[in-house]
Amino acid sequence: MAGALQAFSTYAQGVEAARWVGIASSFVDVASLLNNKRWLGYRQLAALAAFDYKTPGPIFTSEDLLKRVGGSYQFVFVGKRKIGVDQGGSLRLYCIGSERGVLRMFSRSALSVEKSLTVSMGEYVWELLRLYDAREGEHLLAARISSRGKTVVVGYNDAFVAAAVGRASKGIVYRGNDVSLGGVAFRTHVMDFDSSAVDGLVDMRETGVKYLVGPAISGLLGADPRMLGFEVGLPTGFGSVTAGSYGALTGLGPNSKGLQIYVGTGPRPDLLGVLPTGRLLWVEVKNLDRLPKYPLEGDLDYLALKSEFLAIADRAQRLLAFIKDIGPSRASASLASVAAAFAGAGASGGGVSSAFVFSPVFTMPVLSGKDTKVVFVVVLFRGGRAVIYNAEVTLGSLADKSFLGRIFDDAVAAFGSVEKVERAADLQELVEAYVQALPLPK
Repeated sequence: MAGALQAFSTYAQGVEAARWVGIASSFVDVASLLNNKRWLGYRQLAALAAFDYKTPGPIFTSEDLLKRVGGSYQFVFVGKRKIGVDQGGSLRLYCIGSERGVLRMFSRSALSVEKSLTVSMGEYVWELLRLYDAREGEHLLAARISSRGKTVVVGYNDAFVAAAVGRASKGIVYRGNDVSLGGVAFRTHVMDFDSSAVDGLVDMRETGVKYLVGPAISGLLGADPRMLGFEVGLPTGFGSVTAGSYGALTGLGPNSKGLQIYVGTGPRPDLLGVLPTGRLLWVEVKNLDRLPKYPLEGDLDYLALKSEFLAIADRAQRLLAFIKDIGPSRASASLASVAAAFAGAGASGGGVSSAFVFSPVFTMPVLSGKDTKVVFVVVLFRGGRAVIYNAEVTLGSLADKSFLGRIFDDAVAAFGSVEKVERAADLQELVEAYVQALPLPK
């Protein structure tokens, strides 16, 4: 015992400045955590144990989910990238996946912070980060909360980033007049917003606005932030895995059997979720600043943007084929899983982590092939004005390029003439309601 205490005393001098980094758990209420003496003692032990950080992945053990996927599985797993803090205190990109049929976390190269934007100050400091992955030559948008100068939690490609972008922006949302797009009556909202601070950070304006509209749409359409994912990879297939040592994050034994949901690469829905009614929520965001002020349908830039929009049909067709191949029950569980995973849901408990995660709360979509009801949302923006069009359509209609083409043409043509009928909400009201639904220090 005396030797252990002496070792701790010596070691602690070297880790004192670093032991705070990433050790706070995003599995619990952080405000309570920082004042919990028992946790402070555990924190010291974690530091002594060479920073045995865990980065939680989307491992789900919901009974309803397991019943729907069938088989004798004990968990469902979605492969997704996360950002956490490594043993040396650096931000690092991790890929949660499997190797030779065993669940594991793949560590990637450390990320460098190119730019940062302070979103809010107080006991907890919120920041948006522009990160660079030298290995892939890729820029990433992330969010971070720190306390007393040390990282508490980091988010990437999830609801936390949307919450931080929302807090860094301001605006007002108005209810607009109904318009006809492609022969379908769409309800509208007009959002006047200022996201200039975020724009200067990311240098990819469409990315910033994409995350900004998340809290707005959540509030306007009643979507649970925990079931609204960002840049969601659609499910494409399955694989059997065993939990291995990584499964301990969610209390699984090493031999526990799981089902991995594979997700597609390439272009994805900008936002995908499930409404409390069981309807799918599919959101696409397009930047009209890429077009002339008065675009003509034959312009090359117009055709390029329209081509991106028409690619929705390819994704809808693949999703319909997936539902047909595996049946609506398993497909429903798969879609709920990917929506939750790309919102930030994951394993809850059993490790020390700096990666944003929350316990999943699932709503299963009601699927009926081509007749599956989808609330389709098209967001067009130019400068500080965004028009949010939404209507209930079917998944089959989203697989029809001619239908999508008419919607795009009509939406662009109507953009400047949609009127503000009445004020609906202050953007910050919607953002704060969104934040309250997430396990984040307020």
